[in-house]
Amino acid sequence: MQPITRAVTSNGRVTIPKRIRELLGIDATGKVTFVVDESGPVELRPISYQWEDLRGIVPPVPGKE
Repeated sequence: MQPITRAVTSNGRVTIPKRIRELLGIDATGKVTFVVDESGPVELRPISYQWEDLRGIVPPVPGKE
């Protein structure tokens, strides 16, 4: 795959190209994490949530606890 270059805005934002989002399976509501290696390279990884990660975000349904 050819390198893809994007500009960084004054707010520090970068648009992730559609091709990269598709390869990583990131949709419009997706999140990513940046992993910095001590030797210099930075990895962009998609975050996938498990049901256990979501516990406590929505209150339980009364009578269904």
